[in-house]
Amino acid sequence: MGNLQAPKSIVIKGGRVIDPLTSRDEITDIYIVNGEIKAIDVGLAQQIPDVEIIDATGLVVVPGFIDLHVHFRDPGQLHKESISSGAAAAVAGGFTTVVQMPNTEPPFDSPERIHEVNKRAEQESIRILTTGTITKGRHGVEAVNVRDMAEAGAIALTDDGDFVVDTELMKKVFEHAKSLDLPISQHCEMPSLVLNGLVNTGDISARLGIAGRSNDSEIYAVEREIQLAMETNGHSHIQHVSAAGTIELIRKAKAQGVNVTAEVTPHHLNLTDHALLSGRGNLPYDTFAKCNPPLRTDLDVAACIEGLADGTIDAIATDHAPHTVKEKQTDIHSAPPGLIGLETAFSLGLKLVDNHLIDLPLLIKVFTQGPVQAWNLSNRVNIKGLGSLEVGGIADITIINLDSVWDVNQGTIHSLGVNTPYLDDILKGSIMMTIAAGCKVYEADDGS
Repeated sequence: MGNLQAPKSIVIKGGRVIDPLTSRDEITDIYIVNGEIKAIDVGLAQQIPDVEIIDATGLVVVPGFIDLHVHFRDPGQLHKESISSGAAAAVAGGFTTVVQMPNTEPPFDSPERIHEVNKRAEQESIRILTTGTITKGRHGVEAVNVRDMAEAGAIALTDDGDFVVDTELMKKVFEHAKSLDLPISQHCEMPSLVLNGLVNTGDISARLGIAGRSNDSEIYAVEREIQLAMETNGHSHIQHVSAAGTIELIRKAKAQGVNVTAEVTPHHLNLTDHALLSGRGNLPYDTFAKCNPPLRTDLDVAACIEGLADGTIDAIATDHAPHTVKEKQTDIHSAPPGLIGLETAFSLGLKLVDNHLIDLPLLIKVFTQGPVQAWNLSNRVNIKGLGSLEVGGIADITIINLDSVWDVNQGTIHSLGVNTPYLDDILKGSIMMTIAAGCKVYEADDGS
């Protein structure tokens, strides 16, 4: 993180403080000194002289959000996103820690590239962690040196965007990663079953006359990953789950003690493949809703929500994937998959709370302590209190107005990409302030 000058001391006054780790949910104050939480108690604003007061009356105060899955396109595609623009989008969404994927141009497939990108990421105002590839060039043929990648600072290994099919190669990678306590984070879609599919196989793909991607492509890939985790005792993290059958596999594996964790995106919790029918521009479909894995059915969405509610899924991760409007607003075969998610993530999660599908503390947990526990992040990056509001811990804090509404448009989005099916929608729940290591790194405009 960059060397922003933090004020000597701050008191966040009178907010509803929610900390999933300690089950705290109360109106109280938080005292911050030199980037750490010094005290949490009622009346601190009146007791401590010469501090900056942040009045959080009527607002919710939570740990800074953590995203295990973002794409910052840096290097190689800076017209889509840079590390700096991605960080700006992250803080506007309440995130103080993000993990960037390695499918850049060139990819993060060597210790030298991990060092180089981490050096640049350290200049930003938030914590940007980096994954390394599983195979050289992301070609799925030759494994990287796992130990070298870990020692260079890779927080996990993934060929995200591609599934590594070679089971023997993957077993060796799992074995090496196990010795280093390193997660293997796979994009689980079996290429032999995906073929030329672009959207979920079903009524919508048939109506549009577009080749589909079936649930089986994800389910069979997840089965393979779980089997490897069982055989090696390694840690398998399943990216952006989307299918009901996947949820059940992970639920059973966890019950058997397999070291498997999982994430789900806000869009797979809120949208079905019917979102494709909302034409954009002169097109008969909305390419902003094209993503991999694809948006699926009501049944799959319900299963993802149930998996979130019962702990089968550990974290919400955005899979923030910026593209230019020109790239996306073309025919669905040519449009790249993916959509932005950092700035809309909390508002979309809040829809689940407002619809009484999960409660607010659980929503906060899957944005904070959930990802920390899934990847043992606090120990891995050696930061006390990461993902929680712990006295003596890091002062990463997000302040939210649950009732405020905001327009999703080019004027409110900080990412270079505006490729979201929620463009021009009004969402509820605004990030009012983001504090990273005691520094105010984002503050909403008045009236937001």
